[in-house]
Amino acid sequence: MKKFDQYVRHLQVLGRAEQEDVWLEMLCDRNDATHIYNEEAAQQLVEKILHQYIGVFVSLEQQIRARYGDEVLEQL
Repeated sequence: MKKFDQYVRHLQVLGRAEQEDVWLEMLCDRNDATHIYNEEAAQQLVEKILHQYIGVFVSLEQQIRARYGDEVLEQL
């Protein structure tokens, strides 16, 4: 997952991170996820992923498609 860290930092440097606070929170949650030992905390993380983080990824995908076209995403 090192690429995710690099991606978030890259967006920060470019000043192009929409909802930067959400990306940083996502990064922290990703790091903390390895230390979740109870079901309630795990469920809270799942809810956050479903209701907050997926939308940010969908938005990013739309921005990439609008700017670079479908070809870029097909190469990933």
